[in-house]
Amino acid sequence: MTGFHEALNEKRIPLEDLKPGYLYIIHARNGKVGVYRHNPGSRHHSDHEFDLPRTKFGSTFVDQEYDWSSGPPYGTAIPLKEVGPVPEGVDLLSYLRVEQHRLESEHTALTKDEWEAWVHGKAERRSSG
Repeated sequence: MTGFHEALNEKRIPLEDLKPGYLYIIHARNGKVGVYRHNPGSRHHSDHEFDLPRTKFGSTFVDQEYDWSSGPPYGTAIPLKEVGPVPEGVDLLSYLRVEQHRLESEHTALTKDEWEAWVHGKAERRSSG
C-alpha cells in the first residue's frame, strides 16, 4: 500500500459504519461517488461493493468496485463521506450521474497537491476570491 493510500484509509468510513443503499463520496479507480451494497456470500471478489457511474468507450453505465479491504487487485474503493440514502424507485445510473455532477459543482475543485495535503492531514482550503 502506498503512503497516499495508507493516509486515505485513515480517513475512510469503517465497513461496520457503511449503510446499504446509501450514496458515498469515494476514492476509487473509476469513480468519485458510489452506492454501497453488502452482499454476504457474494460469488464476486468481495461482499462489500459500490455501484458507481463509469464511462468507457463513450458509453456510461453502472459498474461495481469493491471495498479496499478486499485487497489487491480487486479492492479499489475507499468510502470517505456519507451523502445519504438513495431514493426508492430512481433510475440508478441517472441518479449517480446527477449526484456526481452536483457534488463536483458544490465543492471547490482541489488541485492534486491540495487533495494529497488533505489526505495527509495538512490541508488548508483555498480561499475563493
